[in-house]
Amino acid sequence: IYGQGILHFNFLNIYLPDSSTNQEGSHGFVKFRIHQRPNNLPGTVIQNGAAIYFDYNAPVLTNRTTDVIPLPLSVLDQTKGASVFVSPNPFSDYTIVYFNGISANLTKNDVHLYDLPGHDLSGNMVISDFQNNGIKGSFRINNTTLAGGFYFLKILNREAESIAIKLVIVKK
Repeated sequence: IYGQGILHFNFLNIYLPDSSTNQEGSHGFVKFRIHQRPNNLPGTVIQNGAAIYFDYNAPVLTNRTTDVIPLPLSVLDQTKGASVFVSPNPFSDYTIVYFNGISANLTKNDVHLYDLPGHDLSGNMVISDFQNNGIKGSFRINNTTLAGGFYFLKILNREAESIAIKLVIVKK
């Protein structure tokens, strides 16, 4: 690793055949995994690209990739003045749901979590552990049994109005 985020692979004496001589034998690849810098804030943009050098030829540039550290997903329902903020989202072990403009006395009967097979809104209600975490206007969802994927959280208030938010569970 050189300087500011540059990873360098150097293959000496690899002697790949020319593609016009042996198309299949001229291919090669590198597979690696790298972790992002710690404490990247939500919204941080990470761009990557590569330049491949063969002999003394000009570099071959790969496609550039852009990844964004996800913002905590939030929803604001202007017509009812209700808002829900979930952090972290995506999550694996637990997430905290903060809400405003909805009854502060939510019970487990007011909170429904649906799986989203195929990413549509026709999921089945799933069981999850909703826990009052001692902070007014919030609760905690512990994930002990749910598979990784997309979920739909629906919160009802006493006036039978609802607000919904999409959750993403990432398995470790």
